[in-house]
Amino acid sequence: MAFVSCTKDFAEAENGSVSKKADKNYYSLTVTGILNDTRVACDNEGKLSWEAKDSIGLVLVGRDESGEEDSNIDVCAKTDEAACKTGTFTAGNVSVVSGKLYAYYPYTPYNNPEWKAGSCFPNKDYDGVPTVNENSAWVVLKQGQHQSAANAQEFGKYFTMAAPGVDFSATQPASLSFSPLASVLCFDIYDTSAKYTTENIRNVVATILNDSDTPLVGGYKYDLVEKNFDFTTGGRRLAANIIVDTPFAVPAASGQGLLYMAVLPGTRTLKITVNTDCGSHVFTMTNPLTSTAAK
Repeated sequence: MAFVSCTKDFAEAENGSVSKKADKNYYSLTVTGILNDTRVACDNEGKLSWEAKDSIGLVLVGRDESGEEDSNIDVCAKTDEAACKTGTFTAGNVSVVSGKLYAYYPYTPYNNPEWKAGSCFPNKDYDGVPTVNENSAWVVLKQGQHQSAANAQEFGKYFTMAAPGVDFSATQPASLSFSPLASVLCFDIYDTSAKYTTENIRNVVATILNDSDTPLVGGYKYDLVEKNFDFTTGGRRLAANIIVDTPFAVPAASGQGLLYMAVLPGTRTLKITVNTDCGSHVFTMTNPLTSTAAK
């Protein structure tokens, strides 16, 4: 069994324009995303792309039309079936016309029970009120993940992303460069002796052996300015699970039974448990594995 830590480069987005609305001091902000081919992940080609109804969150800090200091920290920019092909996102009710622009993906409404597999929430307090003067978001990476079959590269649905702050104004379009906030562990499961090839793989569980290591998954605050996680802000998740929707027989050769797990960036020593229809097989790593999110 082989363990590989992978990262994926992602996309760029450009702030296209800010046009005045009928409402005084409020504007409509258009963001255009430019997607590039990503790097090869785990020796297999993988790509991420915008989909219809995708939403990105924007944080704008600067000045309004009158020159007063202002901020919009809970802005949702949406796309649709046609717009996603060119990566165009549009947000309304924006009052900041110049300053710093940050972004994260995917935007998830506060207290929305229908979370995506990977979610990003605007930073708010317990009453749902935006947290002033904090350019951050809550990022959630799901503990229980699914893969439809062997070698299916579906980890993109668990990815969250963020773009560092750039200067923007109504007359000076800015460019946002998105990077994933997750890495991918690739498990290459096979048995050259053919002793276990009659067993069907159902799921793989990764467990952290040292409590002081970086959590694998969970929900934590991410600072859009400093570009780092605060792992003290959420409940630590020391294990993650990848479930195979269509169990498959243990292959006799490498590269035929690949499973992918999205994890947070960090260094940890892991115990890997492969569960089949006949029992469990446990592998303990002797050296720490570092997973670095793409920059």
